[in-house]
Parts: sequence; structure tokens; C-alpha cells
Amino acid sequence: VESIMKAPVITCPPHITMMEGMIIMLRHRIHHLCMTATGSPDSPALGILSEHDLLVAQGNHPAVLIRDLHRAQGVDTLAQLRQQADTLAQDYLRREVSVLYIARILTEINDALIRESIRIAARELDWKPPMPFAWLGLGSEGRGEQLLRSDLDNAIIFSPPEDPGLTNEVRNQFLTLASRVNAIIHQCGFEDCPAEIMARNPKWCLTSVEWAERFHAWMHTPGEQEVMHANIFLDFRNVYGDTTLTDQLSATIADALAGNKIFLSLMAKDAVRNPPPLSFFRNFIVEKDGEHRDQFDIKLRAMMPLIDAIRTLTLYHGQFDVKHTVDRLNRLADLEPQNRSLYQEAAEAFEILMRFRAENGLRHQDSGRYLQLDQLSKLDRLQLRNCFHPIRDLQEILETRFQLNLFSR
Repeated sequence: VESIMKAPVITCPPHITMMEGMIIMLRHRIHHLCMTATGSPDSPALGILSEHDLLVAQGNHPAVLIRDLHRAQGVDTLAQLRQQADTLAQDYLRREVSVLYIARILTEINDALIRESIRIAARELDWKPPMPFAWLGLGSEGRGEQLLRSDLDNAIIFSPPEDPGLTNEVRNQFLTLASRVNAIIHQCGFEDCPAEIMARNPKWCLTSVEWAERFHAWMHTPGEQEVMHANIFLDFRNVYGDTTLTDQLSATIADALAGNKIFLSLMAKDAVRNPPPLSFFRNFIVEKDGEHRDQFDIKLRAMMPLIDAIRTLTLYHGQFDVKHTVDRLNRLADLEPQNRSLYQEAAEAFEILMRFRAENGLRHQDSGRYLQLDQLSKLDRLQLRNCFHPIRDLQEILETRFQLNLFSR
């Protein structure tokens, strides 16, 4: 049996939903789950849940997309499959599937696309890694919250060569790969990062030693730019490559964060820069000019203030292992039971904001960032407005906990 079975056996409880089963299979790249009485490997087995069961039940399955991504031989095929993922997301949104589940599924699809882009680029270039390395997803991709094909922030970490004099030569080899991978990702419909936070940029293609030094500088001599970069890079996640490099970097960052009150206070100050987006007369604050005049920027004015506040509070507790905003909120609810109801309300608000942006982006085939408020129903506007209450309460916690009124003097 051992010669043909997959090990370890992944188990699940009997009350698991189809969507939860799908995500577990995607994450572990398996085709069967062992259903047990309690969901643990130690409880009695009740049956087997197969990928085929889910396919029959749903009629469509992202595992098929991921399988086809792994089999793709060229960029055109990757691009077609990623377009199918958008169609799948639209279908799920219409069926009122939780937007958090949709985001996790698209994260698995995006990860598969990135891994295949790296393999295709390496094959095209006849490229072999000169040193162990990892491809990092940053920002929303790092948090597992990327629903739309907006820009994908990414970076590379690689082991330093024994001879430090060879570092730039090795870096140039990784930059050659990164340039092609970034181009493939762009061909698959993702925007290039306007701030050039991409692995092809030499600033973000660094050895593990250089990354440790970069984070140390951001945290110990922080200014506005350093805090901005930290907010993006602290959400990093290993998408492809050597996990030892990213595990070591995570441990280094966690040590640097411990007791670093000045840096955390600056993060808190940055997180309250954008207060809840309502004017004195409780009207939505919209863009005053430019291409998006009279539109509401849901990313800048609602999602990022919430994401930044939650990141800061999670790091305040030394919790560096969780990245997804809702996972962070669940962790905070356990750590601060006195604020549990607020964190639950914030999680609900975040899901609502994600759904607004996803539906808007898929409807207009763009980033979904700018909402035309006059196209929203009265109920939608009320629901959107209610999302601002937990943002305000979170910012008040930051102001009190980090004494920002004293800090700004």
C-alpha cells in the first residue's frame, strides 16, 4: 500500500463544505481526502471525498484549471486559462459563494500560474538557478487576497555566493529570469506595478543577507518611504522555491519587530492617515478631479486603512505567521477577547469590501478600485457606509494603544 499511496493522508471532518474540500485539495495538490469522525487523523475513518465527487457535484472545478496550468507548454495557453479563472470567479460571485473562498481559490490558481511562468521562462532561456532561491508574492498576492488581475508585486531572495564578489553576477542571472517571468505574467493579463515593485528590479532581487539588512534598515531608521515599503514587503509569501530562505527571513524579521515600539508606532501613524471616508455631512468622499472624478476609491479609502490597521495590531502581538487579513482578525479575536465583536465586525466589513471591488472589477474588466456611487442601489450604499464603522473603531484603538496624539508632537 505504501508504494502507491500519497503520504501523509490529509483528513477532513464530515461537515466540510464542497468549497472547503476544494481548497484543501488545491493547497496540498491531492485528489482525495479521508473523511474522519472529528477531522483528525486519529479518529475513525468514515469515507473518502474525491476530486471526482466535487467535479460531479459542481460541474466545474478549479483543480481542472490548475491541472491544465501545470500541463501548459506556452504563454498563450497560460493566458487563456487565467481568463477562464475570471469566468469561474464571476460564476461563483453570481452564486453568492463567499468572496473569501473565491480569493483563496484564485490565490491557488495565481500561484500555479506564477510557478508555470517560472518553469516556462527557465525552459525558454535554458536557465538553471546559480544558487537556491525563492520567488516572493507581496502585497495582496502575499496575503492571498488577489481577486482581480491588477498588478502583482513580487521579489526574489537567493542564497549569497561563497565569494561576495560574485553577488552581482549571480543577481544578473536571476534578473534575466525575472524579466521574462514578469513579461509572461503581464501577457496573462496582470498589470505591471507602477512603482516597479517587481522581481526584475535589482532593488528587489537580493540575497538573504541583503534582505535581512534591508528590513533592518526599514525598521530601525524608519521614515515615510521605509514604512510604505515595509507595509508591502511584510506581507511576503513564498510562492516558488526554497522555503528555508523565507523561513530564515521570517525569523529575522520577527526578531527585529519584537519590542520595536518606534517602528510599530510609525506603522500605526501611517494606518490612521486615511480616516473613514465620510464628509462632515456624512457624504462619501470621492475623487475631486482627474480620470476618476466623482468616483469612490474603495482601495485607498476603505480597504487599505482596514488592512494596514490589522497588520499593525497583529505585528504588535508578535504574530508574523499569519498574513491574510481575515486570518489576522481571527487571531486578534483570540488574543483580545474584549475586542472580539469589533474584529468579527471588521472581518464582515472586509468581505463586503472585497465583494464590491471584485464585482466592479469583473464588470468593467479593470482593477475594480473606483466605484461609480450613482450606480449603486440605496441598500448597497448603506452597506458600504456601514463598513466604515469598524475602520473608525480600529483606528481609535491604534491612536490609544500607540499614543499617537503624543507621538505626533
